[in-house]
Amino acid sequence: MSRTRVLVGAATDVGRARSHNEDTYGYRIPEDAETADHKGYLFVVCDGMGGHAAGEVASQIAVETILTTYYDEPDSPAESLKHAIAIANSRIFTQASQRSEQRGMGTTAVAIVVRGDSMTVAHAGDSRAYLLRNGELSRLTRDHSLVEEWVAKGVLPASEAGQHPMSNVITRALGHAPEVTPEVQEQPLEDGDLLLLCSDGLSGRVDDQAISGTLTTAPGLDAAVHSLIALANEAGGPDNISVIVIRVESPTAVTKPSPIPAGDTIPGEQPRAAEQTLNSDPLTATTKMRQPLDGFAPAGQDVPTTKTASVPPPPTAEIRVQQRPRTPAQRTTRGQRRWIVLAAAVIVVLLLIGVVALIVLFGIVGGRPPFGPNPALIPAGSSIIPLLGVAYSGD
Repeated sequence: MSRTRVLVGAATDVGRARSHNEDTYGYRIPEDAETADHKGYLFVVCDGMGGHAAGEVASQIAVETILTTYYDEPDSPAESLKHAIAIANSRIFTQASQRSEQRGMGTTAVAIVVRGDSMTVAHAGDSRAYLLRNGELSRLTRDHSLVEEWVAKGVLPASEAGQHPMSNVITRALGHAPEVTPEVQEQPLEDGDLLLLCSDGLSGRVDDQAISGTLTTAPGLDAAVHSLIALANEAGGPDNISVIVIRVESPTAVTKPSPIPAGDTIPGEQPRAAEQTLNSDPLTATTKMRQPLDGFAPAGQDVPTTKTASVPPPPTAEIRVQQRPRTPAQRTTRGQRRWIVLAAAVIVVLLLIGVVALIVLFGIVGGRPPFGPNPALIPAGSSIIPLLGVAYSGD
């Protein structure tokens, strides 16, 4: 099988609203030609969730596990991807079950394998894959989200899906249940195809037309990546943004990776290869340069895996629908609603107090205790405490 020539540009950005980045991306290039011909090149983007550091942990576990496990499998790309995602899911779920501070963490995942003249796409969640062919952009994945299901059923117009208050609710993710079933598909590749993998920090803020225009007009892959991230930030940047852009060229001899352009980095990120030809490097993985996790080796090292992962019983009932952390705008709206309810309750209490005060006032002015017995029925010689309505017999 001839080796396809593949160029890649990739980056991740924290955005403008979050304090830290829960996204992780990575890609791997087999060192030997036989593995490359049999398994191809693998690219992964994961968008973690769970708050604090848990989302970041989940996405890193997923990327590292998928990048290593996939190449340990002798099966086809489709079956190998399914198994790699299943192992990643088990590891995240197990770790979340054992550590209370990470309970509830999870991550989306989207992966593409480029092998010869075909590609294999797998995903779970709302991170997306796109194909730009002959100037036409098409989505390769369908979001596993509540609003996407509503759009498919005709309940919600597609134009309103991105800004819907429930757009942060996803229906499938890694780590939230003992098992997860990714959607997997295989499609042919053509010379000049552009592939895009991204988290919803891009796809949720930038429409398909703008994405297509950027990919078509950018002078290079790294420029395209920078421009897409800039568009997402200009649209508010409410979430982390991760982007991988891949150009597929006809099978030819593959050259060495090009050097990193001087100063060509996104502020706050580690320097990375901007536009590379993938061939001989054993591994190119995430640029986030995190420390290894307990029980997991850094990407590129062997990680023991088994066909069947031992998973303890879930600590709580199985969760089918998971919700991402609310955006600042959503948190503001919810807070406003709470203040409105509280103000209404205070007004009602004040009105009740006013009514009681009026009853007491008019009772005193009218010469009759408002809550006491009828003076006409009180025996002669008795004294009355009007406000309490209590009669005392005289001597």
